[in-house]
Amino acid sequence: MFDNIRPTRAEIYLDNIVHNLSEVKRWVGKKVKIMGVVKANAYGHGACQVAKVLIENGVSYLAVATIEEALELRECGINIPILVIGYTPLTQAKELIVHNITQTVFDINYVKDLERIALNVGKKAKVHVKVDTGMGRIGYTDLKVAEKEIEKMMEMEGVEVEGIFSHFATSDEKNKTYAEKQFDVFKKLLERLKEKRINIPLKHIANSGAIIDLKYTYLDMVRPGIVLYGSYPSEEVERPLDLKQTMGFKTKIVHIKEVPEGTSISYGRTFITKRKSKIATLPVGYADGFNRLLSNNHHVLVKGKYAPVIGRICMDQTMIDVTDIEGVELGDDVVIFGNQEGEKITADEIAKKLNTIPYEVYCGISRRVPRIYIYKGEVVEVKN
Repeated sequence: MFDNIRPTRAEIYLDNIVHNLSEVKRWVGKKVKIMGVVKANAYGHGACQVAKVLIENGVSYLAVATIEEALELRECGINIPILVIGYTPLTQAKELIVHNITQTVFDINYVKDLERIALNVGKKAKVHVKVDTGMGRIGYTDLKVAEKEIEKMMEMEGVEVEGIFSHFATSDEKNKTYAEKQFDVFKKLLERLKEKRINIPLKHIANSGAIIDLKYTYLDMVRPGIVLYGSYPSEEVERPLDLKQTMGFKTKIVHIKEVPEGTSISYGRTFITKRKSKIATLPVGYADGFNRLLSNNHHVLVKGKYAPVIGRICMDQTMIDVTDIEGVELGDDVVIFGNQEGEKITADEIAKKLNTIPYEVYCGISRRVPRIYIYKGEVVEVKN
């Protein structure tokens, strides 16, 4: 079906992203706006393609990490509001303003420079104020300073303060004490601003963990990230959403050989066959996102059966043992994670083996891996 691309590919199931979004919408209710988080190339899925289906299905705002990510969305025709939730150098501020991209701010001097650039362009700079309530990253930590500087921002001719937000550090943990403390800090600032009749239209703090477990933190808008892509943020949150896998990482067998007992496989001779074995080579390696730490520590699916990864995963190739699987042939599909013939391997499974989180597994699928987009049951795009 895909003869013109390399055998290693990521299949992106846009229908499942839409399904996961509908689960979020069902859970949060109709009154809450949704900011779809599409940073890091939509967690490796493809920012433009994901953004388009999110917008089609009711998402009113998008979040990215950098101005480059925002500009990529503008270039592919995305015209709804986009928030850069990280820092943007002032040398790139003109592009922010010209392309109607909203910037996170947390320092009055930066905002003054932003205003100066905006007035020169003849437009307003749109900003969301970031408050650090306990994450320890960017944002105001002193509420009094934040309050005073927000007052000044509200008076600026070339600045539109469209939003104010914070970020939970532990909303995906069972113990919510720290998250509750963070929310109390944020609420205190919001109450002070309200007392001064400072009205900021969009107030938001709830990430995926808070969307699931902390309904009282929704405010005006929520920011689903990992749940859109089919994984829960941790094992400690509740499981109220019917999430579906949104990516399958697949390849094909390109070489098969029979080897005798005592044959070493791959670098370092970390695997030695203990019997006459049938070894298949896959054209996928750690440069594609198949983590080297899975060497001798993972299995893949071939013909709906589990085949162990043997020897060290190389930069571009990996070997598996298919001795116990009947009828294996060149060109057979291999699933690294995803579904095959009723069996399933998830990104969450792989994350556990790597002592990490599924976010890293998805984001780790490199750009040299073609993406095949499936929507409404059909292949709608191949990004190679």
